[in-house]
Amino acid sequence: MFKFLFVYIFSVLLICFFMQDPLSMYLEQKYNSDFGIKKLKEIKIANKGIEFYDFLKFKFAGQEKYKPQEEYIPEPIKITNIIKQEIKKNQKQKNDQNKTKIVVKKAKQIRLKAGDEILFIGDSIMQNIAIGSRKLFAKNGIKIIDISKHSTGLVNKKYYNWEEKTSIALENNNKIKLLIALFGANDSWGRSIRGRYREFNTKEWNDFYKNRISEIYQIAKKHNVEVLWLGVPCMKKDDFNEKMNSLNVLFSNLSKNYDETYLDVKNIICTNEIYTTHLKNDNNETVKIRANDGIHISIAGGRIIAKTIFSKIKIDENSSKQ
Repeated sequence: MFKFLFVYIFSVLLICFFMQDPLSMYLEQKYNSDFGIKKLKEIKIANKGIEFYDFLKFKFAGQEKYKPQEEYIPEPIKITNIIKQEIKKNQKQKNDQNKTKIVVKKAKQIRLKAGDEILFIGDSIMQNIAIGSRKLFAKNGIKIIDISKHSTGLVNKKYYNWEEKTSIALENNNKIKLLIALFGANDSWGRSIRGRYREFNTKEWNDFYKNRISEIYQIAKKHNVEVLWLGVPCMKKDDFNEKMNSLNVLFSNLSKNYDETYLDVKNIICTNEIYTTHLKNDNNETVKIRANDGIHISIAGGRIIAKTIFSKIKIDENSSKQ
């Protein structure tokens, strides 16, 4: 019995040691308190656990290129005219039931020149998009500044304050002319608002979250920086995907309010807005675009999204570096 308890307690402590950030984030989001877990970061050896967890997370998130002997990709379903009609019918019914529509706005041309810089902010989904963008923009003399951070969002400033971090980044670098943001995956939680607990996607929660989004736009406007807001990609789990869809409505509509640009990532790496793991790249190679967790994007997926981002930006040819 003693041996069993020892193994059990040791296992729990080991999990806490390696997964401090995910556990802290969950408790913060769910209960608005991390119960002292963040204080562990003050201990030097505790940070080793975080570093090792991050190493494993990204090391084994999945290979970029598809290898037939390792994983089977089913043949794509042939969509007949009858199926297409049924899909359109069902989609129309679903849209009619949803009173809140994503606002469709005329595409805005973002203009940059060589020497300008782009600031990437967001959670861990953004990280591989930033990586995929570096080389592409560098060819045109545009530098990428990536301050995205895993396990963060806009909801809980006590855990990580994106309003503050973004403001500092823009104040310290006047070469930044475009801000690209992607949030949401860590924001699907209820929270206390004005002394009362509010569930995710209620009116009170949505008003609260829109204020958080607006803070980012207002900071960018203050520094005369344009904004390109990326929608959350489709997710593997249906219930989580629905939550992200509701956030994308807010992201899209707020972009119109501020006369900025919204990019629907689902149209880039999802097949008919349905989660998919592999796509063809420009070399006609089948590459894995999503991580095994059904949430994150691989570097190959980040490159595909980066090319669409690049297409939304007009770079002054006279100033571009070849």
